[in-house]
Amino acid sequence: DLTGYRTESILCYPIHCNGEVIAVAQLINKLDAIGRCVAFNKSDETLLELFASFAGITIGNARLYKFVVEAGNDALNLFNMTTTTAPKAEDSSKHSKKVKFATQEQASKFMTLSVNPADLELLPSRAFPIHEYDAKQDVLVAVTVHLFNTMGLIKRFKIDTSKLYMFLATLRNMYRKIPYHNISHAFDVMQTLSTFLSNADTRSMLYETDILCLILIGL
Repeated sequence: DLTGYRTESILCYPIHCNGEVIAVAQLINKLDAIGRCVAFNKSDETLLELFASFAGITIGNARLYKFVVEAGNDALNLFNMTTTTAPKAEDSSKHSKKVKFATQEQASKFMTLSVNPADLELLPSRAFPIHEYDAKQDVLVAVTVHLFNTMGLIKRFKIDTSKLYMFLATLRNMYRKIPYHNISHAFDVMQTLSTFLSNADTRSMLYETDILCLILIGL
């Protein structure tokens, strides 16, 4: 009433991103060739549907880019933490607030966890029962250390085991407790990569640093 604008026809369509409605596209007052306001038709609905689909993809890509940039920054902070010393409490503001650095107490707890010897024997194969660890994901930290050891990475790169536990405990803190993209999924990817490296003739074609990078990327 204040502006005098009158809505005579309207067409709306939801914008989806990853199965979630994140916005609504809206058209108001369609005009014909001589400037009269007319109703929207099926062709207009199809056109708006196409626009909403591409808008959802664009927004999803923008979100993904933002996530990748933030994840990269978090990874750099985590790398700096493990290659120097663990940050003191008063220095935590210098690091990304999203990085949940593990405490020495948490890392020590992971060191005491026991692993089923039968599972360790299956570690280099595709028969490793990863889904049995969904309810005991913390044990995967100890399994990962064992994998680093059996692959010779700890000895080759003179990795301090306590710092490795600190690094892995911090990674464990970073993963959310969700059904799929969790620490179990990360370990599954890493263990699969290690299986390819162990059972195929690929390891002899790679530098040791390449192998270490591949295993870390899996996490």
